[in-house]
Amino acid sequence: MPLGSTTQYFKSIDELRREGLAEVARRIECEYDEAFRVTEQGIQNATALADFINEYLSDRQRVHADAALYAAAIEDPEVEDITRSAFESFLRRCEPFMDEQRAKILCAFMEGAIINSCFMGLPYDRETIQKAVSLILEEDDTAR
Repeated sequence: MPLGSTTQYFKSIDELRREGLAEVARRIECEYDEAFRVTEQGIQNATALADFINEYLSDRQRVHADAALYAAAIEDPEVEDITRSAFESFLRRCEPFMDEQRAKILCAFMEGAIINSCFMGLPYDRETIQKAVSLILEEDDTAR
């Protein structure tokens, strides 16, 4: 992209970067919407959710973009606000299907799996993802 085009629409390279990362966050939210639509027959179906997570983590470009968003949030308060908003949006999407604690654990698992996929070059195997999702969604016998 020519420099003139960027300066016409953005005041600085930081503003351009933030807008790009905000777009990544919007894409992530849309993909989570799709996951909930696919599993809307019951997100408690760990297999359907694990299949979505496995497919999501298998897209190396998507995983690297997500990790770039997390890394930028560490250094930039405005990007931190973007990621916080995306996290809160994820929790709201989970409300019909699970309690807030499980939603937070699921989100933490996803974030960790994304970072791990970047470092290892491939996602967790499907069986590991299936087991993690099953453990997150299973009934807590101590609550009874």
